[in-house]
Amino acid sequence: MSNNTKSNTNKKEKSAMSAVIIASLAYLVLGFVMVLFPNSVSNVLCYALGIVLTVYGLFNIITFFISRDLF
Repeated sequence: MSNNTKSNTNKKEKSAMSAVIIASLAYLVLGFVMVLFPNSVSNVLCYALGIVLTVYGLFNIITFFISRDLF
């Protein structure tokens, strides 16, 4: 294997390792937030899910009426 190939492989491994460490730290912080503020997290998740479902429902209704006119 050439030096260039070893160097690229080494960079990819370091990059993957950094991504895993960053993701692990983010999960750790989110876990602490969820443990320390369960009511706030619950409210935020419920509102976010409600908004997403409302937008998705409106999209489906609009799509239904638009496609009904085509047929």
